[in-house]
Amino acid sequence: MGSHMGVFFDAIKLQDRFIQEVAELELEKVDALAAILSDYLKNRASHRSIHVLSKGRSALSAQAFLQGLYNEVARFPEYRFYPATLRDGVIKFIDGESLTLVASGSGETKEVLRYLETATRCGSRLVLITGKRDSSAYKMVTEAGGEAFVMESQGKYDGALGDSVPQLSPLGSEFELKVWVLLNSLIPEVLARLRGEGGKACTAYRERLGLFQENVRLLHETRWVGDEALCSWIDRLTNRHGLYVFYGVTRSGNVAEQFEMRFAHANKSVFMLDDSNRKPFRYGDACILVSGSGNTDDVVGAATDALGVVSHGGKLGFLGEGGERAQVFALTVNRGSRLRQIMEFAGQGKNLLYLPVKESFLRDFTNSSSNSIINPSELDRFRIPVFETSAYVVTNAIVAQVGHNEGIIPQIFFKGQHV
Repeated sequence: MGSHMGVFFDAIKLQDRFIQEVAELELEKVDALAAILSDYLKNRASHRSIHVLSKGRSALSAQAFLQGLYNEVARFPEYRFYPATLRDGVIKFIDGESLTLVASGSGETKEVLRYLETATRCGSRLVLITGKRDSSAYKMVTEAGGEAFVMESQGKYDGALGDSVPQLSPLGSEFELKVWVLLNSLIPEVLARLRGEGGKACTAYRERLGLFQENVRLLHETRWVGDEALCSWIDRLTNRHGLYVFYGVTRSGNVAEQFEMRFAHANKSVFMLDDSNRKPFRYGDACILVSGSGNTDDVVGAATDALGVVSHGGKLGFLGEGGERAQVFALTVNRGSRLRQIMEFAGQGKNLLYLPVKESFLRDFTNSSSNSIINPSELDRFRIPVFETSAYVVTNAIVAQVGHNEGIIPQIFFKGQHV
């Protein structure tokens, strides 16, 4: 790989190390966390509602877990639960039969502390994942009899990368990535325990985490993308003065939103597609889509809106007359998707970035047919989120490269974060 894209690939290697640190966590801690969740779901006296009361990127990682757990537990009617987040339009109230899950790297986020006070007062079961043992959240949860799971940075970086960690991992993405990998690896372990299997060896957890590691390592151990092609992709994405509109659904949507949050700190005008105050697409805008299959109706619809493409009797055409249109950039796996068909018709096929996955997972994406966010196919509903995890790593690396290209120092990346 050329040296001018070195920041991107070094950032991926660093994030691989973060994931390895998750693999090195004491299994006693993982076992305890799995036991809390499975025991709660087994409790027939409870109405079983799990609330995520986090903010920012930590919330997105926890919400991705909640979506995955909800999908899988749906196979076991006797263990179904109500998932709830701070962003739900219809709020599920916390009470003494709820389980409250909080992820906070600093343990000092003001809103999170306020919500924890309320959850404690209501008698909810508390589970905290944090990076700081001496934080206010840790003290609050442990004093209330809740469980606190600490994931401190182990700092295992060699001299070549050690001084560059802030540039390669902007906005403190280490904690959020670790939460994503830890919780999404925990899902099969919880399910195993619901089936009366599993145990202190956490075999199902370790197997799932190993799959994530194998796929992430494809990002820096293979030539999955040419250096010049990647450099050109990032240049086309960033050399503009329009809006940056991000979109994806379910766990891909969580990745898209954390990407949007990081781009905001790079002095870009960013929106999520479903933001109520977003403006219509115009020339100069960029629509960034995250979809493993490239066939999800909602994502395909976003691409057609941005490109002004319509279908007449199965044939593609443009809405209105000529004119310059927004550009679409997409992270995907499936080279035979409807998204590719639309983007190539609009002359933007070069804006597709295909992420590698192990051969055994390819069919999950290539066999994925058209589906809606409210009625996904069985294949999409229960698919292991290997693409989303790799996309999380890649989008972090893109932001690191953009920061390097545009001379944005780490202090600027951190400016304006919630506290």
